Amino acid sequence: MKIFEYKGGSGKSIYKYFCENCGCRLITKVDLIEGFIYIPIGTFDDWNSFKPKVELWNEFKSD
Repeated sequence: MKIFEYKGGSGKSIYKYFCENCGCRLITKVDLIEGFIYIPIGTFDDWNSFKPKVELWNEFKSD
């Protein structure tokens, strides 16, 4: 995986991990919330089988 790091609005680092071959974003980690990662639901084959506990940017959320 390739990693892109930048500073977020809090001043803490954000790390975006990408596939080296296709450039797809796989996960995002933030220093602001230790141990928390964001996984884009579209990276899963059967994303409708997941029932999220937290949703962010959910304009196109699963029903």
